[in-house]
Amino acid sequence: MAAIKNVEKVSLQLQVDNGVSSTGAALSKTYTYNNVKPAATADAILTAGNALGGLAGHELQGVYCNEKSLLTTEG
Repeated sequence: MAAIKNVEKVSLQLQVDNGVSSTGAALSKTYTYNNVKPAATADAILTAGNALGGLAGHELQGVYCNEKSLLTTEG
């Protein structure tokens, strides 16, 4: 039986540089945007993430797409 993946929820996370701690360790901050359309392409999500990251005022370290999917079998 083949598995079927049904994407139910998608969120976008941006990780940005947030300076350094008192001990010199790098700090980061994560912004989460929920309710991304499940049909959105990876290119569209990355474009939106880069645009939003430019507004954060800090260097963008990463754009993450989190999916919650239901796996079922055929038939």
